[in-house]
Amino acid sequence: MTPEDRALVEREPALPGLGVLLDDEALTAWLRERRPQDAIERAWGTYVRYKPGTSCLLAVSSTRAGEPGVRLG
Repeated sequence: MTPEDRALVEREPALPGLGVLLDDEALTAWLRERRPQDAIERAWGTYVRYKPGTSCLLAVSSTRAGEPGVRLG
């Protein structure tokens, strides 16, 4: 996670999952735990729509079993 993202997470306690969305390693671990059937190797955000104090929408891509750039939907 970048220092800027970390600062944003600290400023947004009303969005408790924001830290997971902005940290590729944490996002990968979170998705692996919840979607083991997808065999996710790596996941990362490709688009972020952030509304301060309200919401954060993240489009996610991943590699699964050697398939690069698979969008999760």
